[in-house]
Amino acid sequence: SVVHVVRDGIAVARSIAQFGVTAWYGARGEWKWVKLKQLAASLRVSDELMLLADSAGPTQMFARGLVEWGVSIALCREDQASLGMTTLEVNYSSLCGEGLEEVLASIEARCGL
Repeated sequence: SVVHVVRDGIAVARSIAQFGVTAWYGARGEWKWVKLKQLAASLRVSDELMLLADSAGPTQMFARGLVEWGVSIALCREDQASLGMTTLEVNYSSLCGEGLEEVLASIEARCGL
């Protein structure tokens, strides 16, 4: 069994938005962003979001962060399914607040602890 802890996409995008384009996506022609765009196209990410991510405006890095989070989660789920993995997906926020005992109990049960 695999426990996959997933952070909220908005929180991820906000963190990424704090970086400059070259600091996060690479100084060599934004190599990382180019690869993410290719993956996003194959996953049919909305045109509107991709336009924001390619704009030079203040929302560019936030939109890129959303794209990166979405692509990462989608590919992770695809890989888990193709490998026949049994996965328990846990929201990170559920580990930081009320209901922690229930979440930990579900993790223990899934892992046979």
